[in-house]
Amino acid sequence: VVSAVTEENTMIVEASEGISLLANSEEEHDHDHDHDHDHDSEDSHSHGDEDPHIWLDPIRAISMAENILHALVEQQPENEEYFQANFDELKGDLEELDAAFHEGIENSELDTILVSHAAYGYWEERYDLHQLAVAGLSSTDEPSQQELAQIIQTARDYNIDTILFDTTSTSTVAQVVQTELELNVRYLHHLSTIRDEDAGKDYFDLMYENLDVLKEVLNP
Repeated sequence: VVSAVTEENTMIVEASEGISLLANSEEEHDHDHDHDHDHDSEDSHSHGDEDPHIWLDPIRAISMAENILHALVEQQPENEEYFQANFDELKGDLEELDAAFHEGIENSELDTILVSHAAYGYWEERYDLHQLAVAGLSSTDEPSQQELAQIIQTARDYNIDTILFDTTSTSTVAQVVQTELELNVRYLHHLSTIRDEDAGKDYFDLMYENLDVLKEVLNP
């Protein structure tokens, strides 16, 4: 996309500029996780990728919006007051969302979710939530047979009764786990793509829907 518009005198804004990104530590394949919220393990390994799902963290989303604000002001300095007012309102909404996630997740009975896709690392960091994931950062990054067996055993050890599929796709391997363990199915929206069914919903609608699902699953 960038190369296609370079000749069009178009400003390119990297919304994630200056924002710390999480490394892909593949914690979803760490099966020595204790129930004491300690997520560090010598068994985790990295593919060297960075987790791109920064928009799922409301605080990082504020920084993204601020980068966009500065770019807009640079383009139209005469409208700085208007842009700033909109940013201030958005920042307040994002801070309110962050507070709701803290309250909803950190006061829950459980701290671990079984997900089909490791898209929720920023929730792990921000809200002390652990994701046990079938696939890696890419939904096509599927586990080996040994890793799959470990995931199934860990889910049994945790007495997990629900698997959280992505709203936009469901891998065959995740379906195998669901069938093997006879799990309930709920859905999370990682907001990477928007479906026709999401028409009329904004970021906050989808994020609060995610929070409702998390609260239900973490408080069986």
